[in-house]
Amino acid sequence: MPNGMCFTEAAVAQASRKHFPSGLYRDEEGQARVFARRFTFAGMFNAAFHQLRQNAGPAVSLYLRLLEVFSELAPLMRTEEQKEVLRLHSAMVHETCREKVSQSRDLQAAEIRYAEIENYFRESEAETSPSADRD
Repeated sequence: MPNGMCFTEAAVAQASRKHFPSGLYRDEEGQARVFARRFTFAGMFNAAFHQLRQNAGPAVSLYLRLLEVFSELAPLMRTEEQKEVLRLHSAMVHETCREKVSQSRDLQAAEIRYAEIENYFRESEAETSPSADRD
């Protein structure tokens, strides 16, 4: 049975493919008419995951699930903004695990999941950066 984390993960995955409007709306003549608060991927991601992390307390399973979700989302992040916000949240959960998780196997599981995320991004960056060997 799907839980709230599954729905959140699905919503973030879908949002990663969307374009967010600038917040400036013009009339037919091109005159600026409305300035709205800009909705961003980072803002949406923060709203989705900050409260989960901040209120997890001693719930180790939630930290592990967050890292699992972030690992599944990593390949879907297309822009630098998306990649940075996911890495930031992964690092915060990882740091929280180091501070709060006392059971060594749980901490090891968190370390493995965090390493998977970081390795994915390192490999992704290596594939897109120009090689020093190329002419």
